[in-house]
Amino acid sequence: MEILINNSNAKNHFQDTKSSESKVMQDNEQKFRSLKGSLHVPGDKSITHRSYILGSVVPGVVKIKGRALGEDCEATLECLKAMGAEGSSNSEDEDYEITSHSLYEPSEVLDAGNSGTTARLLLGLISGLNLFACITGDDSLKKRPMDRVISPLAKLGKDIRARQNNSKLPAAIIPVEMQNQSTTVKSISKSTPTIKTQVSSAQVKSALLLASLKTDGINVIESQQTRDHTERMLTFMGFSVLENVMQNEHEPESDQNVHQITLPGGQLSKLKPRDYVLDIPGDLSSAAFLITAALLVPGSQVKLLNCGLNPTRTGFVKILQQLGARITITNNTTLAAEPRGDINVEYSPCLQGFQLGKNLVPDTIDELPLLAVIAVLSHGTTKVSGAEELRYKESDRISAITQELTKLGADITETQDGFIVNGPTQLTGNVVDSHGDHRIAMALTVAALTAQGKTIIKNSDCINISYPGFIQDLTKLGAIIEQH
Repeated sequence: MEILINNSNAKNHFQDTKSSESKVMQDNEQKFRSLKGSLHVPGDKSITHRSYILGSVVPGVVKIKGRALGEDCEATLECLKAMGAEGSSNSEDEDYEITSHSLYEPSEVLDAGNSGTTARLLLGLISGLNLFACITGDDSLKKRPMDRVISPLAKLGKDIRARQNNSKLPAAIIPVEMQNQSTTVKSISKSTPTIKTQVSSAQVKSALLLASLKTDGINVIESQQTRDHTERMLTFMGFSVLENVMQNEHEPESDQNVHQITLPGGQLSKLKPRDYVLDIPGDLSSAAFLITAALLVPGSQVKLLNCGLNPTRTGFVKILQQLGARITITNNTTLAAEPRGDINVEYSPCLQGFQLGKNLVPDTIDELPLLAVIAVLSHGTTKVSGAEELRYKESDRISAITQELTKLGADITETQDGFIVNGPTQLTGNVVDSHGDHRIAMALTVAALTAQGKTIIKNSDCINISYPGFIQDLTKLGAIIEQH
C-alpha cells in the first residue's frame, strides 16, 4: 500500500520568518489544511499485551476495556490461545474477556509475527511456567536481538536455545527441574535471585518478572527506570511489588541511582479467584503522531481523549512543552492503576531545537523518529544521542528516519547513537519508504503533511501493526490523504 499526500498549493512555512507568530499562523492557515477536532486514540499497546498475558494466568475473569486491536497485540493473544487461554468479545467494541485456565504446552510453534514484545514477554512467561515451546516470528523479528532476554533468564536457571548463539529467533524453551518452585508466599531473603539488566528495557524487566511468578520471586535492578506497566498491573491484580531507588554500588561516587523492583515469591498460587476490570487508556505512543501533526500543521487545534499519562511514558510531552509546544492536559484521573487524561494541542510555529541524551531515551524511545521530524521544523540545532537502541527495532530507525527525511530536504545527519538536525527547513514532497516499520511510516506521514508538493510513502501497510485506523483518524481531523 502507498500513501499519497498532496500539498501542491502550499507555500513555504518559513518565507516570512520575521513576522510575528500570530501573523505566521494566520498566513499559513490558508496554505496548509489545518487539523481540528477531538477523538480517542487506540488503546495502549504495552498495556494490552500485558493484560492478555496476566489475564491468562491469574484466577478469575479479566475484562479488558479499550484494548489495542493492532497486529502486534493480536499475535500475543493468538499465542496464548494456542496454550489454552480462552477469551471472548462481548460486542463489536474493543471489550474482551479472558477466563483463567492453566496454560499448557502448545502443540504448534508460536508465531510472534512482527512483535518483539510478544516474543520477549512470552520467553519469560513460558520459561517461568516450565513448559516446552518454540517461538518464531516474521523475517524482521528474526533479525532482532533476543539475547537481552535469554541471557538474564539463563541466570535464573531457565533453559532457552536459540539461533546465532542464543541471540535470534526461533527459540525453544526447555523445561527444567523446578527445585525452587514456591507454594507459599515467601518474604524477601538472601535466596531471592537478583538480576541487574544490561539493557534498560521494560521488555527485559517484564520477562524476568513473568518468569518469577511461580518461583521464589526476583529482584530486578535497572540502571534507568523503564515503563512500569507490568508492575502496576501486578499490583492492581493483588500482587505485592516493591520498588526502591538505590545508590549504584558499582559507581558509589556517581549521582546516577539505580532502580530496583522486587517481586516476593509464591504469590500466584495464593491469589483467590476474582473478577478484574482492566480499563486501558489511549496509547500515548500512538497519540504522539497526532500531537506532532497538530503542532506542525498551521492552524491546527486537536484534543485527544483519555490518553495514558503514565509518568514513565510522558517524556515526549514534557520535552515538547519545554520547547514551547502549546500542549495542555485536562481531566486527569486514574483507572486500573494507570493515570490518564485529555491532551489538548495547538499549532506551535516557534519550537526550538534541543539536546536529548541517554538519560531521556527510555521515556521517549518510541517517539524519537517523531522528534526528528519536529527538529526539522524547529529553530536551531537538535542533537539526539544515547539512542543506539533504535537500531534494533522493526528497522534501524536511526538510519531509516535519516535517509527518508533527507529525501524530503531535511538537514539531518546520522550518528552512531542518534542524529543531528539543523532547522528550520521547509520540506519538499518526494517518494519515501517506510522500511517496513510502522513508526517510520507514520512519522513520514506527519512530515508529509508539512511538505510542499506531493509525497508518496511506499510500503505503508505496516501501520496496521500498531495503529490500523491512523489514516482514518487523520482524515477525521481534516487531513486529505489518499491510499492506493
